[in-house]
Amino acid sequence: MASTYRSSIQRKITFVILTASFVSIALTCACFVAYEFLTFTQRMAETLSANAQLVGANTTAALSFDNKRDAQDNLRALAALPSVRIAAVYDKSGNLFATYARTSREAPIPRTAAQDGIKFFSDRMILFQPIMLDGSRIGTMFIESGYGPIYSRFTTYGFIVILVMLGSLAVAYLFARRIQRKISGPILDLADTARSVSESRNYSIRAKVDSDDEIGNLAAAFNEMLEQIHSLHEDLEQRVIQRTAELEMANKELEAFSYSVSHDLRAPLRHLGGFAELLREKCNDQQDPNIVRYTGIISDSAKKMAKLIDELLEFSRMGRSEMKTQVVELDDLVAEVVGEAKSGIGERKISWNIRPLAKTMGDYAMLKLVFQNLISNAIKYTGKADDAAIEIGLVPEPNRIVCYVKDNGAGFDMRFIDKLFGVFQRLHRLDEFEGIGIGLANVRRIVERHGGKVWAEGEVGKGATFYVSLPLTN
Repeated sequence: MASTYRSSIQRKITFVILTASFVSIALTCACFVAYEFLTFTQRMAETLSANAQLVGANTTAALSFDNKRDAQDNLRALAALPSVRIAAVYDKSGNLFATYARTSREAPIPRTAAQDGIKFFSDRMILFQPIMLDGSRIGTMFIESGYGPIYSRFTTYGFIVILVMLGSLAVAYLFARRIQRKISGPILDLADTARSVSESRNYSIRAKVDSDDEIGNLAAAFNEMLEQIHSLHEDLEQRVIQRTAELEMANKELEAFSYSVSHDLRAPLRHLGGFAELLREKCNDQQDPNIVRYTGIISDSAKKMAKLIDELLEFSRMGRSEMKTQVVELDDLVAEVVGEAKSGIGERKISWNIRPLAKTMGDYAMLKLVFQNLISNAIKYTGKADDAAIEIGLVPEPNRIVCYVKDNGAGFDMRFIDKLFGVFQRLHRLDEFEGIGIGLANVRRIVERHGGKVWAEGEVGKGATFYVSLPLTN
């Protein structure tokens, strides 16, 4: 990993320096070439004009005496200039008088003289220049020249520019290699220190501070941050040790409390319930119905109290017991829970619709308790329904298992959904449906310990649906 960072930052610094050098050299060479092109073109135009003037001066006699042969010979002198392609002499009226062409393949010569001056085209330049004698114009000189000398010159310039750029880039590369070590070295040392701290969790490691520039200040600030982290880490470790000890003590006290509840409270309740039953049996022969009713209330209250204690102990145990994770076949688990539930409902008619489920990872006993609570609730809250129906199935999800238990019973008001999974929270009156309010709290605790979540949807008088999200098997 460190070599990747090192290679990356070194290449970036080298690339930046080489790019800046290349752009600077390229701009300089471009300016130089442009200047040379303009200068050389101007010199070439001046040379062409001078030769035109010289040939024109030599042709004045031929024009004066209408000697086309002498004019033709004078134009042949331009053969000494390789760039001249064609040339011509026009008389005073602008009519063609004499011509010259380097080869037979050259462009046609204009039949009449054009306006004086030099014109530049992409592949040639043309010149029309007056021929003067004693201050009077007696004819016109025409010359067309190619850019051969310019191309030849700039071909040489091109080779020189390439050599200069290659040499400059080589020097820049050596300079970049040398300077990037001074720039990237401290940064790489800082990156290596950060990686070492991250991997080893050793906050006593410090980065080197070799300079007082921005990188040195960064390293110093990094060391100061490590010092603070080291101090906070040690303080956190002490707090964790302290909190762990306090938690262990609290767990021991909770276990002692659970033992006390299990033994010290259950015994009086058993006595209370037992004696209430005996008292009611003895009072059956008497005609006072109030005594029988009172002893019945005492016995039922003792049973409810004992059940409350059992469920509280179960709720407490679910938060502390160790999970035994294994592959759980939810189809088998639900079938077992439904079989137990059917044996306990007697003659009640319930329409069961159990769809195929899936496998999950979890504690079998805990997950069984989840579905026992959800299915028993569905049975309980469909007690007043004319055609009770309970459906258990699976919601298609790509990365999770989402099971649901649906009933057509009493339902609940969604405005109070936040109370549904709380301890001792009930959404129905006790005289409507019995219960303590711990079952769904236990369901949520178990599901969350499995890394899942539970939620519900319902409507008053139209039933409820409880969803349980669990992890997939690997």
